[in-house]
Amino acid sequence: MNLERFTDYYNNKMRFNLHINKRLKAIEEYFLNEHAETVSFMTKDSCYAYIVTYTSQHEDNAEEILEQLYYTLEQSFSSQNPYYISELETTVNKDEFAHNIGRLFARNVEYGDFKYELRHDIEYDTNDETIYCELDFEERFIDYITGEKRRKSLGTIKITFDLKNKKFISSEASNERSHKNILEFFETQGYTINPIYVLKRSLTLRNKNFTDFSPTTLLIINLLLLTIPNMGYRITLDSINFTNIDSQDIQRMTLNGTNLLASNEVLQRIHNGDTVHTLKISLNIISDRDGTQVEYGATFKIDLKGRLAFIFGDSDDNDARNREICIDIQNSIMELIYNDTTVQTGVTLINEKLPKPKSLHEILSTIQNELSELVDNTDDKIALKKYFVDNYAIS
Repeated sequence: MNLERFTDYYNNKMRFNLHINKRLKAIEEYFLNEHAETVSFMTKDSCYAYIVTYTSQHEDNAEEILEQLYYTLEQSFSSQNPYYISELETTVNKDEFAHNIGRLFARNVEYGDFKYELRHDIEYDTNDETIYCELDFEERFIDYITGEKRRKSLGTIKITFDLKNKKFISSEASNERSHKNILEFFETQGYTINPIYVLKRSLTLRNKNFTDFSPTTLLIINLLLLTIPNMGYRITLDSINFTNIDSQDIQRMTLNGTNLLASNEVLQRIHNGDTVHTLKISLNIISDRDGTQVEYGATFKIDLKGRLAFIFGDSDDNDARNREICIDIQNSIMELIYNDTTVQTGVTLINEKLPKPKSLHEILSTIQNELSELVDNTDDKIALKKYFVDNYAIS
């Protein structure tokens, strides 16, 4: 990603966009989180000027910074319900941990622009080692005319500390800022919670990538064709989003349909080196519960552009099952990123199961050769060849 291409993309993305202010805020948060730079942008022009200056001062990392900014701008600001999963570090005894969380929310909590109030009693499952809370929140902002704080939004956010699997999960809230805010609040209280950025982590995979395929695409191919089926799930790919940031005109395409991995569009984009960033999949599995076989499924979207998020449909309201799916797949993604065989396995899977589709020229050449084998007469063979040369420029 060079500055010229980023500039074209930036100007297009920020033209007459209803989410310009949200995107400016996202860029502010990017510089704060990734580079410890506190900035505030009032206009898209001041934001762009800062990006140009900053990248010129950090030439060695300029391309990577522009690429990360591109993905930041690609974030959607939807009303969907994501499950954000982070890694939790703690050596505190589970009972003491649960007691500390209860004491933390014994009264209302205010942090930043948010105020939190415990909706129900905290649920603590000592066997599964999970602590579960539902918090009502109010987001506020300062009215610069009156100088007073005013309500901006209301909502509910669910949080789970899974001590057995060392995970922190937030869900329910469609307000993305609430997920980030509650995580930052816990960090100020001494909790060590590390959000998972797949694209950032996949730099490790990129360094091992000796192919023309995108590292995240190799990652997803491993996940879809090998890892998830080996976990016992039947899997259907409902939609997939590709981006090619190296093309002259930055291209993005979302493909929907059935049997997507067999479609020429998907196969061509894989072989073009395009990058997978989001995908929607449906899973079904038969589980043995108390001697009875129970079939259940879930449909969700995996967003790889920012923090790892699993976005479940409205009907998928089984929190325990959803958390299990999130943890299983998140662990699998991390294992694939750091596994030395992921690249080679991905290439093998693509070559064996996802061959590059033939061009029209190749198809016509095959037809010509097969027809020529069926014709015995020399003159007919010459006439057949002349027909393809004259009409399809096949020599």
